[in-house]
Amino acid sequence: KRIITLTEGLDLSTLTGSGVLTCSGANAFLLSGFVRFNLSNSQPTKDEIADASDIPLLLSTAGPVTIDSSATGKGPSTSSPPLCYAQSQKVISASNQSPVSIVSAARTGSIVTVTTSGNHGYAVGQRISISGTSNFTFIGSFFIDTVPSSTTFTFVQEGTNGASTTGGTAALIQRLTVEQSVSVSGYNSTLSRFIAYTCVVTPDASLTGADLGSWWGEAKLVTDGTWLFGTTSSTYKVCRFSGDYIADGKISNHEHPRYYRRVNASTDGSGTIDNQNYVVIKGDRICPTDVASDPVNGDFINTSTVTHQTVTSGADSAAELSFKCTNASCGGSNKVFIEFLPATDPVPMFQ
Repeated sequence: KRIITLTEGLDLSTLTGSGVLTCSGANAFLLSGFVRFNLSNSQPTKDEIADASDIPLLLSTAGPVTIDSSATGKGPSTSSPPLCYAQSQKVISASNQSPVSIVSAARTGSIVTVTTSGNHGYAVGQRISISGTSNFTFIGSFFIDTVPSSTTFTFVQEGTNGASTTGGTAALIQRLTVEQSVSVSGYNSTLSRFIAYTCVVTPDASLTGADLGSWWGEAKLVTDGTWLFGTTSSTYKVCRFSGDYIADGKISNHEHPRYYRRVNASTDGSGTIDNQNYVVIKGDRICPTDVASDPVNGDFINTSTVTHQTVTSGADSAAELSFKCTNASCGGSNKVFIEFLPATDPVPMFQ
């Protein structure tokens, strides 16, 4: 089993036939984001979108996210249903450590051995960045595989066998995103905890005309059965981060609507919809709201959320469409709905 470090521009097709992976074509799009948790605060505010002390609740391993097409009338392929994956993760940090000078590095059989001028202080599992070497192919960031001595360490890297380099520095990357259960030597502080999810969504091949090659539907989280959606203190509510981020008075597919409508490569760029984020709170609390960002006055973030799931079945009638808050009270005339289209209508815009 070989470990491949994925880097920007890596052509996966070059690895086929070598026992690494098998590639096959697919007309599908990605839907991804994060699920954060704030279960400790009596009423989360716009500045309390998550609490690092709260261990993420678990989503179903069989299917952590579903795409419900009952309201849109159209959906993803039924013959190739969405494939969704999720993992509980955390961001951990390490104490500052000065970079170390590299004497030499050599690559043999996809293993790079680095020799430093002094004690590097690194441990297996830590991630380091290599820069300034005479051979640019060694530059990048890598997980340390072994530590043979205080002045040598190794990492896995595909590349020319027998290549070598001199000079440059190795520096410990201060923050890592790892699986929730993983501990890495030297990384002693937990900055945040969350679930990362990704779905591969295949369009319905029976759609024609303007809908050809598109998918529709409402994304819903699925629990592992140990916790339930509801409106009491013993149940949980899902809040959807959503806002008019490009300030055109509407909500596009990229701005996390309740209903995704006609997602495809023509109307949505690559067809990839990312940063579709949620925060889970206690069921008897209110999803935190925020006003639009105001960069001129130093407010660069809109963390407004919308109630998304409060029940486990039916049409989720308690869930709301996306809105904007004209002031902090965000109620009455100060709460303006901007996802006004019926669920069966496509989004008439491109972001």
